[in-house]
Amino acid sequence: MPSLPQYRPHQAVDETPDPLSPAPFHPDIDAAAFAAALSASNATGNPLSLYVHLPFCRQHCHHCVRDKIAAREAQQADPYLQRLEREMVLVASHLDRARKITQLVWGGGTPTFLTLGQMSRLIDMLDAHFTLSGDRNRDYAIEIDPREANVFTLRHLQTLGFNRLSLGVADLDLRVQQAINRIQPRVLTENLVDEARRLGFQTLSLELVYGLPQQTQDSLSETLEQVIALAPDRVSLTPYMHWPERYAAQRSIDVALLPDAHASGTMADAAREQLVMAGYVHLGRLHFALPDDSLAIALHQGTLRHGVLGYSGQAPTDHVGFGVSAISQVDGLYAQNATLLPDYVMAIDSDRLATIQGLVAVAGRDVAQP
Repeated sequence: MPSLPQYRPHQAVDETPDPLSPAPFHPDIDAAAFAAALSASNATGNPLSLYVHLPFCRQHCHHCVRDKIAAREAQQADPYLQRLEREMVLVASHLDRARKITQLVWGGGTPTFLTLGQMSRLIDMLDAHFTLSGDRNRDYAIEIDPREANVFTLRHLQTLGFNRLSLGVADLDLRVQQAINRIQPRVLTENLVDEARRLGFQTLSLELVYGLPQQTQDSLSETLEQVIALAPDRVSLTPYMHWPERYAAQRSIDVALLPDAHASGTMADAAREQLVMAGYVHLGRLHFALPDDSLAIALHQGTLRHGVLGYSGQAPTDHVGFGVSAISQVDGLYAQNATLLPDYVMAIDSDRLATIQGLVAVAGRDVAQP
């Protein structure tokens, strides 16, 4: 089997267990514990949600704190896809095939780094080992880098069954984009938004970051004006975390250009007010949705939940994560895969689940908190 490209390890920030629980992951939760939890979960008959971590990036954005593998050619992902299928076989052996997959998310990295053929192959792998739902109310989402996608990508994703798109934007100000090494002309985002609407995707989300170098309250407000004009169904803002000792790419950022903690907090408050004034409903944690969006409706009805995949208005599911560093949540058990690629590869190639740590969650802590 060909070797995988070099991997820069860390625990994925976006895949946290219940943020309200202070308990850290610990190694007592191992592959055996996760396997037992998977088997026991069949008694509930709950549907399943799946997350597939695709950590490939063609270039490194300086601000990024996600697990990623630097790669230039899509073929470099083939060995990783082979391991993902082996992991699916291992997980599926503990689960009842009758349990439908009502929620599916591909995250990264850059999932759209894959070729259309590789995307089809990955869906076929999932379909071979699990029961993908064809229900209109399913939630099948993919994170998209507008620099790595076009109208043909969206059309293909629709044929694969995806009905929700999440576009990474960060910021639309050119000075900020230059400071974080992510030049992304607004027209790229606009074209994808227009095509997504034309194709009839159910939900479109735009992801922004605040506290970036060169960013000011005024510049972020201008970005938000442009985003609001695009009228996405959902908007999220996440804080930039400057950890250059942990993420080498951040060492290219001039700290003198970073807003201080007070300025970042002011940005967050102003952004929340601006989006609410524009008609968006604040779900919590600087996530927003239009009033007719399913998440806003769930908030109104008191059924909104927050879990490993973020906010959801769907009925409770058991969640399984695939790939390096991915996190699963089965009943009250969180289990995380190896965060180092060699460790993940060693486990999968040895026909073992890649779980290395986890925790038992505190009951009742997955309720959405505005």
